[in-house]
Amino acid sequence: MKKIIFILSLLSCVIFLAESCNKTASGGSMSTNPSQALVYFSFLNLAPYSEPSVIFMNSSAVTSTMNPDSYQPTYVSFTPGTYTIQFQTVADSPEVQLTATSYDSGQFYTVYLYNPTRDSLAAFLTNDDYSQVSLTSTYVRFISATPDAPAVDVYFGSTYTQLDRTPADNVTSAIFNLFQPLAIGNYVVIAKKTGTDSTVAVLNNSNPVNFFGGMAYTVFLIGKTDSLSLQILTEQL
Repeated sequence: MKKIIFILSLLSCVIFLAESCNKTASGGSMSTNPSQALVYFSFLNLAPYSEPSVIFMNSSAVTSTMNPDSYQPTYVSFTPGTYTIQFQTVADSPEVQLTATSYDSGQFYTVYLYNPTRDSLAAFLTNDDYSQVSLTSTYVRFISATPDAPAVDVYFGSTYTQLDRTPADNVTSAIFNLFQPLAIGNYVVIAKKTGTDSTVAVLNNSNPVNFFGGMAYTVFLIGKTDSLSLQILTEQL
């Protein structure tokens, strides 16, 4: 009899823990269940002139407070569904919101807050396409996320891979959101004012960065006029 009671108690605990794994938001849920078909989001606050912000999905907070020029290092998984994504600053200024959209399983998205100008805020979302990623190359893309930046040429080593990139140009040119193949290797990454040898920012204090095969990297230019810098986000699938 004691054995039966023990087994029933154990089953109850398992059921309780399974139900606790999902944090539900209206219209969908954040998920930690690896057996589910999921959709993935990467969240960034790339707005140097914003207040710290919290990101909401269908009115439920899905991040802690994110300071300007900060980002999450990994994707967050959710059950597929329709979500309205909102950025709410801690100063209670008007929120920035993306239109309610249905998101399918197996898809990856990057969503971020940015300043089109010093006095304005906007949000942008892009579908991260990894269909062409292979182990024979490394993959990179570049985002200029500050309104203070000049047009830049971005060099990986001695060869430029991004020419005449301007602030938020990926918002209007979808090709800039694609990951471009690059030979595997160690690179010093430098952003130079377009058409000149004048350095705007350099990644990792001029130390070479190892770009691995089969990996995708987002390099972005952030900061204010007197503190522009290059940062890198390794896309952890």
